[in-house]
Amino acid sequence: METIEKLQKILQDVFDDETLVIDEHTSAEDIAEWDSFSHIHLCAAVEKEFGIRMTTEQAIRVKSIQDFLRIIEENHSGTL
Repeated sequence: METIEKLQKILQDVFDDETLVIDEHTSAEDIAEWDSFSHIHLCAAVEKEFGIRMTTEQAIRVKSIQDFLRIIEENHSGTL
């Protein structure tokens, strides 16, 4: 399963919406339920799924799927 597909599953779970479809340009502005509370759940779920740890600064700056992709890549580039 590709990274974007894993992220889509995470968002579907967090927002309890199996019909939710995302791409790299999807942002918090596109999903009404993406508020500060769900943001915490998203960050925790991404960390767990990808085996990474986000800094507080990284978590605060995440506003889109593209941001999550960048953080995942940065965290995995050091382990390759």
